[in-house]
Amino acid sequence: MLRPATSVFFFKVFAALLNFFVIVLLSQKLGVADRGVCAFYLVVVALALAFTDLVAGASLGNLLQQFDLRQIRQLSLVWGALVSVLICVVLFSFGKLGLTETALLALACWLNGAVSFLQQALLCKQQYAKYNTANLLPAFLVALFCAVFAFSGLLSTSSYLVALCLGWMATAWRAFGWLGEPTVSPNRAHFKLLLRSGLGFAVPNQVAHLLGLLNGRLPYFFVSAAALGVFSNAQALADAMLMLPGSLGQVLYAQSVRLEARSPSNKVLAKALWQNFLGMAALYGVAALLPAEVYTGLFGSGFEQVKALLWLLGLGSVCQSGYLVLSYWQSARGHFDRNIYPLILSFLWNSVGCIWLWQGRSFSVNNLAMVLAMGSFWAMVAAFIIQKITAKDGAR
Repeated sequence: MLRPATSVFFFKVFAALLNFFVIVLLSQKLGVADRGVCAFYLVVVALALAFTDLVAGASLGNLLQQFDLRQIRQLSLVWGALVSVLICVVLFSFGKLGLTETALLALACWLNGAVSFLQQALLCKQQYAKYNTANLLPAFLVALFCAVFAFSGLLSTSSYLVALCLGWMATAWRAFGWLGEPTVSPNRAHFKLLLRSGLGFAVPNQVAHLLGLLNGRLPYFFVSAAALGVFSNAQALADAMLMLPGSLGQVLYAQSVRLEARSPSNKVLAKALWQNFLGMAALYGVAALLPAEVYTGLFGSGFEQVKALLWLLGLGSVCQSGYLVLSYWQSARGHFDRNIYPLILSFLWNSVGCIWLWQGRSFSVNNLAMVLAMGSFWAMVAAFIIQKITAKDGAR
């Protein structure tokens, strides 16, 4: 088990580095405003994926025990197309997207959902090598196409969408080939039963995922493109720190899931929390101590405010890391619902904070970063309180 988990982690790190290369390339070649537009595209893609995965995302393993893979795949693709078109049309109707952007972004959302489904199917079939390749391939291809567009002088927000579509389309085609054509089960379920079962399995998990997404990306729908360009780069750096609690959380999950309710699992949790906060403090210290010239040299002119934002957003990541470690511990004990309450509190704080800033005409990216950092702090506090109150509860 450790070997597949280790390989998955390193492939994800490599993919993250490729994604960061794209961020740097877009920042240097397109400038602050267009970089903000590209960041907005990715938030829309992530939002569409959160709703697409309501049917057959993380719940695919449960569905495969009861239903035919071909049926699940058909439902996922149809559902993903409906979600992608609906979200992009709504944004178009509010003037957030142009006509060409709407068409390309809807296609990108659907292709990303298809890739996500195929990746999950490969993981459920324990085809780890192909799963790792399917995780790395889209990042590599998108980076490659963006580099080609950049060096040919054709890189723009539209060509970035084209790069996303081409990268995800090629990955989906290859992953379809790896999965092969599934055999048709003689006991094919009714479409409504499959849809109802998929939603039943996935809703709790996806509600938490959607709240987490909105907690970090809610301001993307309100700030200007230029401000979003700077803000999104600072947040990308802050989010990169969260790979540490994610890795520690996976180890904690594997250890705690085998322990009884009142065994040394609390000691395992305490050790993981200390390791997490020490590691996050070191990462935050490095990011905060680097001179501002490092970030402007990396991203280009116009990104001078990245360091100031990283001071606040990095603190938010330190707080969020505590929540993440505790969420893995609760999940290992079968108490998935307890992970949602801190996210709801954080979402309410962030929503009220954004509205208050908007009405008070103080809607600056610095104030937004402060609101999000405090939202992460309250999520951590709520997670610690829930853990203390329920520490002696047994595992489900």
